[in-house]
Amino acid sequence: MNDAIDPCPFSEQVNDHDSDGCTDDVDSDDDNDSVPDNEDNCPRGLIGVHVNDLDSDGCADSEDLDIDGDLLSNVDELNIGTDVYDEDTDGDGVIDGIDKFPLDRNEWLDSDLDGCGDNSDQFPYDDTECSDSDGDGFGDNFDKFPNDVTEWADYDDDGFGDNRDSCPTIFGLSISPEGCPDRDGDGFSDSTDFFPDNMDEWRDTDGDGYGDNSDIFPLDPLEWSDFDNDTYGDNSDVFPSDSSEWNDSDGDTVGDNSDAFPFDATEWLDSDLDGCGDNEDVWPLDPRECFDRDVDGVGDNRDVFPDDRSEWSDIDGDGLGDNSDLFPYDSKAKFDDDGDGIANYYDVFPDNSNMDSWFDLVYRILLFCGVIGIAALVFQHNRNRTKEPEEGKNDEMMLNR
Repeated sequence: MNDAIDPCPFSEQVNDHDSDGCTDDVDSDDDNDSVPDNEDNCPRGLIGVHVNDLDSDGCADSEDLDIDGDLLSNVDELNIGTDVYDEDTDGDGVIDGIDKFPLDRNEWLDSDLDGCGDNSDQFPYDDTECSDSDGDGFGDNFDKFPNDVTEWADYDDDGFGDNRDSCPTIFGLSISPEGCPDRDGDGFSDSTDFFPDNMDEWRDTDGDGYGDNSDIFPLDPLEWSDFDNDTYGDNSDVFPSDSSEWNDSDGDTVGDNSDAFPFDATEWLDSDLDGCGDNEDVWPLDPRECFDRDVDGVGDNRDVFPDDRSEWSDIDGDGLGDNSDLFPYDSKAKFDDDGDGIANYYDVFPDNSNMDSWFDLVYRILLFCGVIGIAALVFQHNRNRTKEPEEGKNDEMMLNR
């Protein structure tokens, strides 16, 4: 190089990267890019002023291993997904190289290096915890119940938090109370289960030895089953297999519901619905009759003389039964003492069968008088006939004299 233009005319041309006449060891800008070597990240890079040097670090972008100067190599940026041309990809004000979360604008620090940014890390200085979802003060990593603010520990690992676990040191899956041994798996702890080996039963409210689930009467210690489903327990149900009956008040073996006389052991049916049981009803199919006290075959209701087996009717209502009433259709006529066919009531001479009225008496008197008169006439006639001969004799005697 001509000494007139050589900035280092006395320097040996051994190592002169930019061939400017100055050896590199004395040249303050070995690549002649106008960036002093002590500030140039590529002091012996491409020669000349760089048109494309995004971070102005003295390295042309084409040769710059960290184009945007964010302290992350281009290769690393490509691997993590940040922008090689943007020193702060997420725009949070912290360059990618020192930003622990270069793609999250809400995070940039991770003091405990647990992978959770300090801004969201509820335990920023505890590398074992990051979040506390339920806000109970216990980190999710060691909180056995990260979504339950009331629980965080489970000493016996039975799935029930120690705070509500009634048996916190003994493994148990019971529901009532929670977390205790339950060998029949019905959800009720063995200590409270009345039937610890029967998964279908756990309570016996009335203490009758039958579990409430199968006990039809869980509050009645005297009953537990109802075979006929009539709502009356089999123990007190007189008819446990008959859903229509359950009681027999009079003990006649006929249930009260169908017993027409539930309080009378001698009766249970009333076929004619007359109020008289069939057993004592002489006419069980006749609703008009029930008794026959005089056993005359006519019911007392129709029998005008219910206590006289010889009588039952009185058509004329004269108080005398038709059987003995000679005049059953005449209430005034009852008897005929003289048997003349005329009732005493009408017979002037009730004790004389030959006389029925005063006419008969007059007739008989007249007849008697007539007979007497005729007899008198006959007598007189006969007497007169007797006198005539005597008078003739007398006349003859008188004449003869």
